[in-house]
Amino acid sequence: MSVPVAVVAARVAAVLLDDILEWAVRIGVAALLLLLIPLSGVVLGFGGILALFGGLSGTADGGGPVWGGPPTTIAVGQIPAEQLVVMQQAAKSAPCTLPWTVLAAIASIESEFGRTADRTSSAGAYGYGQFLSDTWVKYGGDIPWQTTDKQELSKPFDQRRDSTNYHFALPTMARYLCAEGAGQDLRKAVFAYNHSESYVVDVVQLAASYGGIGAAGGHLIDGWADRPPLNQFDRRYYGSDQTWMTWRKADCSAAALDWLLGAYGQPLASIDDAIALVGPNTGISTTLGLLDARGPALASALSARGFAPRQPHDAAGRLRPLASVKELQSWLDQGPLLMDGAAWFGEGHWFVGVGYDSNGVYIRDSSGWDTRYLPWSRLYGEVGFSGWVVGVAS
Repeated sequence: MSVPVAVVAARVAAVLLDDILEWAVRIGVAALLLLLIPLSGVVLGFGGILALFGGLSGTADGGGPVWGGPPTTIAVGQIPAEQLVVMQQAAKSAPCTLPWTVLAAIASIESEFGRTADRTSSAGAYGYGQFLSDTWVKYGGDIPWQTTDKQELSKPFDQRRDSTNYHFALPTMARYLCAEGAGQDLRKAVFAYNHSESYVVDVVQLAASYGGIGAAGGHLIDGWADRPPLNQFDRRYYGSDQTWMTWRKADCSAAALDWLLGAYGQPLASIDDAIALVGPNTGISTTLGLLDARGPALASALSARGFAPRQPHDAAGRLRPLASVKELQSWLDQGPLLMDGAAWFGEGHWFVGVGYDSNGVYIRDSSGWDTRYLPWSRLYGEVGFSGWVVGVAS
C-alpha cells in the first residue's frame, strides 16, 4: 500500500492535534518510509517491506502456541492409526513445545510413514526419519541406527530394534527438533532437519493439512492454516478492473478480513465484497485504507457475517490496545487475529497474526507472500505494532 507524501503530511498534522505523543513515534517511521520508497523505484507492499528488513518466509501457521490440533480427515486417511498415536505421544512428551503434525509431515516426506524406511539416501541418511548415523547416535539413545542382526532384519520395520521402527524414530525426531530450537523458532528447527527452504515450506503445508501448527477448534475449518495468501495486488481477487485499480494499494484491511473469514469457513467471493463489508463510506479510504487503527469497522464487518468479534477492553468497557507480548500471546491462543500495522505503514495496514513461538509471531500479510515470521523485537520495533487487534470469539 502506497501513501502519497502530501496525504501523509496532512493526516499526520491532523492527528497530532489529537494525540501528539502517540504520533511522535509514527512520524519518524513515516519519514523513514518516505526516504525508502523513492529509492526503491517501485511500490512496496507489506511483504516487500518485510523482505527489505529481512523477513523470513516458509514459517509455520497456528492460532496460538505451536501445538497441533485434532487430526483432520486428510490426516486420518494418510497416517497409519498406530503411528498417529505415537506421534501425538512423542510430541506431548517432547522437551519443548512441538506440534505432532510436524512429526507427521516429516515422516511422510522422509519415509512415507515407514514404507521406505530401509532405504539409504544419497547423503547416507537412513531409517524412518532419515537420520545420519552420527545424529542418530546422539539423539537415539541405545537403539542401533541400522541393525545387522539377521533375526532383526527379518522382522517388519515396526518391530525392529533400529531407526526404521517408528516407535524409536518419532521420539528421536522430537528430541532432535527440540535441540535445534523448535520451542523457540519452529521454522529454524525444521530447516536444521533438512537445509532447504522448500523443505520447510513442504513440512509446514503438510502439517497444516494434518491438523495445523497451532490451536484448533473454535469453529476454525480443517486445514485453515494452509489457506493460500490473499494478494491485494492480484487482479484475480477482484470483481472488476475498476475496483482492482481503485483499491489495490489501500485495501490491506479488507484482504486481511477476507482471509480471516475464510479461516472460519466463510470466504467472500472477492476482495470487493470485503471492502463493501468494511464500508468504504464509513471506515475505509481509497488513499489511506482503514482510517480507524482501533478496528471497530472490522469488528462490525465480522458481526455482519454472523460472528461475535472480540477486542480487548479496559475495566470501564472502553477499547484498549494489548499492552505486552504475553497479552498478545493469550489472545492468539484463542485463534487468529487481525492486527494493526499503522505505525509502520501509515493508517490502513492490517495483517493477520496466526500463531507464535517463544521468539516471535507468525503472520499472514496481504501482499502475496505466504506466512512470515517476525521476532517480537521486530514486531514492536520496526513494524511498530500498536496493540490494536480484532478477532473472532469462540
